[in-house]
Amino acid sequence: MYYDRMLHKDGLGEIGLGASFTSMSSGNFIFNEFQTMVGPRIKIGDNRFVTIGIGMGMRAAKLNFEDFVTIDPNDPAIPTEGVSTKFNMNIGIGFKSKHWQFGVSSTNVTQSEFAGLNIQTSRQYYISASYELAMKDFLKISPSVRFITDMNMQTTDVNMLLTLKDQLWMGVNYNTNENMAFMAGFDLAKKYRVGYCYETSSNTELFGNNHEFVVGYVVQ
Repeated sequence: MYYDRMLHKDGLGEIGLGASFTSMSSGNFIFNEFQTMVGPRIKIGDNRFVTIGIGMGMRAAKLNFEDFVTIDPNDPAIPTEGVSTKFNMNIGIGFKSKHWQFGVSSTNVTQSEFAGLNIQTSRQYYISASYELAMKDFLKISPSVRFITDMNMQTTDVNMLLTLKDQLWMGVNYNTNENMAFMAGFDLAKKYRVGYCYETSSNTELFGNNHEFVVGYVVQ
């Protein structure tokens, strides 16, 4: 879930403010995070902009002990805490023209260590590019590609999104880890966004199938 607001500043371009809440599970762990974001957008030419963004917030990691089975209760690797909360930060810079976008960003910049849970988040780096092709006045086709790495492993996302009359959208995503995702949703009055995404993998025992719901509100 997220909230966005764009502030207009004469002579300074625009400044975007936002907030988001995310929740995800990985194995026996559940991660909840709340972030606030700010991103000034600077005009550098005709229909060309540079945006610099930073997000800061708190991430909570929780271990579900009900599903945690131990063989040796004295094993020092067994977490000693059920919940741990740490500060987290994301940064990025993007370039946008009338039809294309390019961006470089990093998440988990602080590489938070949840000592009581014996886990540490890895800093990840993203390079992304997209292009928007308008077909008549009612259809837009937006292919995009994103490269992700933590300097140990890497993966690439290839995405195709179709938008009808700036309201209905649907798309498909393929990941080089042999994951595929299908998404669809709609926007109302350029303020409300509702979407759903289903992700599946050829290795369901390792990655499983995921469901993601998006609810958004934007204030101009």
